[in-house]
Amino acid sequence: MRLLVQVGGGGYLLSLSFYFLLFVGAPATVAFHVVDMMYDEEDLLKKIASECKGLSSEMTALYGYPHFSGIFIDLAEIYLQQAQAEFTDLKNTASAINPIGGKKLDSLLNHHMSRTSVWKSGNAVKSADEAEYKKKCEKLDETIKISEASVGDLQKKASKKYK
Repeated sequence: MRLLVQVGGGGYLLSLSFYFLLFVGAPATVAFHVVDMMYDEEDLLKKIASECKGLSSEMTALYGYPHFSGIFIDLAEIYLQQAQAEFTDLKNTASAINPIGGKKLDSLLNHHMSRTSVWKSGNAVKSADEAEYKKKCEKLDETIKISEASVGDLQKKASKKYK
């Protein structure tokens, strides 16, 4: 173990980590952020719509799993929070290009926030209220599906101003 992380001299593990970050991590991060600048607005909106639909379907799939409460870290909850943050960023980018498209994404995001809240409270549902809980979840899932379908029009420009 001492050879892997030597104090003062830099071990193999430290050197490997540094070179990995320098030659793989930094270029990948730059490429991730610079690639969006190479798209024209229409293609960027298509990309945003595709990514939002992917996030939405992944989030919807996670709602099928039970929520862990208590002392355990719930990875599904962490992913849902991260996906909502990424969704918000995509929505803001789309809103700058096409405000009506941004509102469609905002609607879908709000439905997911409501569904996540209901999903979190799922463990506290009593047996007597389980049918009502399932009905509420099905209604929200249907609303998400409808909103997700409307995102398909995101690449269409809202008015002559955008043409």
